[in-house]
Amino acid sequence: MADAGYQVSLIARIPSPQTINGVKIIPPVGSSRFRLLRFLLLPAVGVQALLQNADIYHLHNPDTLPIIILLRIFGKKVIYDTHEDFSKRILIKNWIPKLLRRPLAFFVSKSESLISTIATASIATQQDVVERLNNNALLLGNPPRANQELYARVSKLAHSIDSQECQVRAVYIGQINRPRGLYEMVDALAIVNNTTYVRLWLIGPADKDDLDGASRRPGWQYVDYIPSMAQELAFAYVARADVGLIVIRDVGGHASIDPNKLYEYMMFGKPFIASAFDVWIGKLANTDAGWFVKPDSADEIASVLLEIAENGEIAVNKGANGKEFIRHYNWETESQKLLELYSEIGAQHG
Repeated sequence: MADAGYQVSLIARIPSPQTINGVKIIPPVGSSRFRLLRFLLLPAVGVQALLQNADIYHLHNPDTLPIIILLRIFGKKVIYDTHEDFSKRILIKNWIPKLLRRPLAFFVSKSESLISTIATASIATQQDVVERLNNNALLLGNPPRANQELYARVSKLAHSIDSQECQVRAVYIGQINRPRGLYEMVDALAIVNNTTYVRLWLIGPADKDDLDGASRRPGWQYVDYIPSMAQELAFAYVARADVGLIVIRDVGGHASIDPNKLYEYMMFGKPFIASAFDVWIGKLANTDAGWFVKPDSADEIASVLLEIAENGEIAVNKGANGKEFIRHYNWETESQKLLELYSEIGAQHG
């Protein structure tokens, strides 16, 4: 939105105010690492947002629902934006007591439906969520950025990465835990390394208990774990890899998300090994850009890694097919829908 000429302020968890790429970033009132305290402080954050006196407010995910009500009471134009199905995602949140998960998921589902009738507009990345929001939502895909300046910066970073020599180098970027296929990826490494040398860059914040469990499995010796890094450096690791993994389990609504990480692998010409979800297959099967496997099968993951080791050319060809797909499906094209929505809301009175 800043690139399009809008004056953008972002209230987000950050230690101190700063401006990045034309976006003014403001720490929320009473920012805390404790979830309960952050929730209790939401009214104060709502007032903080109100004092910005913006023409359009864009709020993200269910924890902002109370703020939407406050802003609408004061006649503000508000967009509610959710990039996941939180009525399902809540069911696998370990920090929420099991007894509370189903009631809370039901409450969030009904609250989102109600708020969508109050908000000026709503945005979702999944068709089933659009339908739950009374069909009063813009279906906005989740593709990656794709521009030459980004490619050039990533390429330069990639050359600086010291990669341990191996026959196949896989990469996974994102949240790291059991529901996202952590154990299956590690177990697949143990299987395939009986035949050929394969290593995995595992990049992202991890659930401590799940990471501890994974580190005790035989395949962990073939993992290079990096807790976090800047996005473009993470892309550089993708550029140096042979294949990207996204073998998440069919829990918490994973099977219907628009998989941004998968597209990011494709953006840099890398084939994917992905969970065989119907939504993903329907969207990408004809691209021939990777392999679909049972999400809970380390054997199938290992089989694909072995195929890549034996025939690197097939991986290169699939990677090229994926990059061609991203030429047509990327954020630069998809974001036009968002710009049109802002233009329509800006033209409205009251």
